Amino acid sequence: MKKTVVPTAGGDEQNFIIELLTIKDVAELLKVSQSSIRRLQQGRHLPFFKVGGSVRFAKTDIFEYLKKGRVEAIS
Repeated sequence: MKKTVVPTAGGDEQNFIIELLTIKDVAELLKVSQSSIRRLQQGRHLPFFKVGGSVRFAKTDIFEYLKKGRVEAIS
């Protein structure tokens, strides 16, 4: 996992940190195959970045994806 500093829009001095994950990292995090992650990425179900021809995912986006798919308990 790699943390990347991304400058904010407008040239502000403040920066924020995005933790970027590879397809392999996301697959391990979600305990699914890498091909499953590629399928979600290619179907635009997971937001992603292209970095020098490689696909990267923001860890926060992965957690948001999980929140959207959560099914609440009945009781």
